[in-house]
Amino acid sequence: MSSLVKISPARVKRLLEQFLRVADVHRAGLHDSRETHLRLVRSLIKPDRLARLDETALQALIGTLWSFRFWRNADYILESALAVGLPEVKKQLHDLLYGTDDIVKRYDRLFASPVQFDTAAISELLSVNEPEKYAVRTISSRKGLFRLRAEELPLVTHGQITGEQYVAYCAEIDRLRERLNEVEPVFRTLYDVDFFLYFAAYEAQEEEHESLAKLFAEAEKKRRTETPVGIRLALLELGDRMGLGVWAGGVEMTSLRRRKEFKKLERLLDEPPARYDELTNRLLADVDVVWFEGRKVAAVFEVEPGEGFAEDLLRLADLVNHRRSFNAPIYIVAPDDRWESVVSEVTRPVFANLPRPLAACCRFLPASAVEMILQKLGDTVSKMTPGSLKQFSSAVE
Repeated sequence: MSSLVKISPARVKRLLEQFLRVADVHRAGLHDSRETHLRLVRSLIKPDRLARLDETALQALIGTLWSFRFWRNADYILESALAVGLPEVKKQLHDLLYGTDDIVKRYDRLFASPVQFDTAAISELLSVNEPEKYAVRTISSRKGLFRLRAEELPLVTHGQITGEQYVAYCAEIDRLRERLNEVEPVFRTLYDVDFFLYFAAYEAQEEEHESLAKLFAEAEKKRRTETPVGIRLALLELGDRMGLGVWAGGVEMTSLRRRKEFKKLERLLDEPPARYDELTNRLLADVDVVWFEGRKVAAVFEVEPGEGFAEDLLRLADLVNHRRSFNAPIYIVAPDDRWESVVSEVTRPVFANLPRPLAACCRFLPASAVEMILQKLGDTVSKMTPGSLKQFSSAVE
């Protein structure tokens, strides 16, 4: 993983000089409003307060967090949490903040729960509670990092990240803190660094002809097909724009559902049409992405996760050999540089010696081709058919 802080020293220096001129950084808390926020949230998440958490206190906590300030329907968060039940909410918040497990597990447990606290809210709670160890990761901090030209785009531009990625993000913010303190040693905690990132995102003078919002939006699209979740989203969007029913199965569904692109899909199916026997239907439901024309399977996509691919390929092999008449196109989708790895996996003897060899039933579709179709073909996408993908793919025999 490349470093977030591989950024222009001149850019850091220029923005930091602006920041030091306007911010009251020589006070212990950097800024009155941030100190007030820190004290208020801390008072609401003390262990004894969490133990007595009621609906009013939960509403106050949700209303205080920066993470929810831009929600048009903030009541939705409260209602979702209350639907889970206050005892479970108290348990999960206590586990996140005071549990003894590794922070990655604690983060992922709350992130995957129905409580609806996302990366921004979880990171804010952690940073307020232990500002020396954990960093705030909201839209403002991400835009501030982008303003500094941080290079690790998934950690910067992706709205939702995993616990492992969040730990990596905190390590990078700590490196940035050290870089800033080399110029002016006023950043005691990772929470303090967020003030500088907020300034860089919204208050620093724009450089001539630079539009941060435009650049940030472009960066969010750039390289989105370099992660398995990003590839699946691109495939779902492509099928959706082609007027097909789209289905998402497989792993990492929590991360997938939280992405804004997923929520915008108009033809997302609640469940795949039950057209075949029980085993075939179950195998199809577990595939990463399936396109449907009515009840007919139009195309099947399995996204190569980088490791642990055997189970996915076994599922495809079971599908084509259990139902010999299954002839919908099957694509293995992965970043372009994974071509050789995909071929070596698909052509293993265990798959080659089957009545229907797996390599004869599927094709390799590079992720860059999916991205190119979405970005370059525009309105033409709606006129494409599932068969159009064949010209962008390669046989793996």
